[in-house]
Amino acid sequence: MSKGKFADRFEAGRRLAVLLDGLDGDVVVLALRRDALPVAFEVARALDARLDGVPGEARAWRGEPPALDLRGREVLLVDDGGADPEQLIAAVERVREMGARRVIAGFPAAPRELQEAAGRVVDEIHVAEPGLPSYVDDLPTPPEQAAELLERALELYAIGPRVEARAHGVHDT
Repeated sequence: MSKGKFADRFEAGRRLAVLLDGLDGDVVVLALRRDALPVAFEVARALDARLDGVPGEARAWRGEPPALDLRGREVLLVDDGGADPEQLIAAVERVREMGARRVIAGFPAAPRELQEAAGRVVDEIHVAEPGLPSYVDDLPTPPEQAAELLERALELYAIGPRVEARAHGVHDT
């Protein structure tokens, strides 16, 4: 695929995960929006990290979420590149209010305005490909799929390493 163009959001997440491979420690991956969940799912799986939605947003995807304690933690906000800058800024403010020690933004590709907004409010920004994001399969992420991805991610995190994930039938989507 050409720069900034992905087959789907899962592929975009796998490409972003390669860039984020150096992140270590107790990072929490938060999807900025429902359409970002497939991207964030692949990133969280690659990092063996906990995945959730931005506090306040995830409830709409799957009901009452378990409380995440972000105090002193490193938070990786992931989007598919379709968020507007105000959404990102509000999410960063929310996780900082919850005590996040460090906030990182990750995008497979993103418009300049989103990257500039991220650069003003996060501690670190990672963009896998230059240019605007483009997806061959650009269908929105339905609420049912969002709930399923969060449930699968919780199971993977509880199980542990990626090797265990493959043993339980979770492969590249």
